[in-house]
Amino acid sequence: MCKLERLYLTHNLLTNRTTRRSIPFTISFCRRLVEVYLDNNQLDALPCILLRVPSLERVHRHGNHNYFKNTFMFYHTDIQDRILMMPGMNLNKMFLRKDLKNLAAGAVLSSRVDFYNNPTVPPGVKEYLSLKANNAELCDQCSRVLTSSSPSYRVFTFKNPYLGNTCVPFQHTACTLLCAEDIEIPARREQMNSARQQDLEYEQYMQQSMQDMHQERGILGSRSDTLRSKTSR
Repeated sequence: MCKLERLYLTHNLLTNRTTRRSIPFTISFCRRLVEVYLDNNQLDALPCILLRVPSLERVHRHGNHNYFKNTFMFYHTDIQDRILMMPGMNLNKMFLRKDLKNLAAGAVLSSRVDFYNNPTVPPGVKEYLSLKANNAELCDQCSRVLTSSSPSYRVFTFKNPYLGNTCVPFQHTACTLLCAEDIEIPARREQMNSARQQDLEYEQYMQQSMQDMHQERGILGSRSDTLRSKTSR
C-alpha cells in the first residue's frame, strides 16, 4: 500500500450509503497515491477520506449514480438539511463486545495510525485490525470509530476548487450532531469565501480585458488616423 500510486475502483458498485461498499479510511495510508479511478459506481459524492490523501492529484468520477446533479441541487436548495441523521443498521456482535481486545483495536483505528507498516504491531493483530477497518468508519471530526450498527450523521460539503475542478461534493460522516456542525459550518463558510474570491477575480479579469480592448482600439484608431493623414498628402 505504501508504494501504490494509482488505484482503479471502477465498476465496483461503490456507494456512500453503506460502509461495506464504500472506500475504507485506510486509503489514507497510501502516501504515494496520485490518481484514483472511481468511474461508473453509485456515489452521490466523493468520500471525504480522499481529502486526507495529500499526494492525490487526480480523481476520475464519471458515470456515478446521480452524481453531482442531485447532490448539487440538494446542497443549494435544502440549506437547512445539509446534515442528515442516519439510523444504525443491523447489530454486529463482533463490534459490540467491550473486551480489552476490541477496545484496544478501536483506539488504534481512532488514532489513524498506519498499522500495516508499523513493525511493532504483530501480524496477527494486523489481520484483526484490517478486519475491523473494513467494517468500520471513523467520524471525520473526532475520529471516533463508528460501525454499521451505530447511528450517525451524513454531512455534505463542497470544495471549490478541488484538484482543478469547481463545486466538487464530498460526503462526511459524524458521530454526533455537534461533530456534524463542526464539519459543515466551517466548510460552508470556506465555500462562500471561495465563491466571493472567484467572483472578485472574475470581475478584475473582465475589467482588465475591457481596458486591454480599449487600449487596442485606441492604438488601431491612432494608426488609422496616421495612415489617412499620409494618404491625404
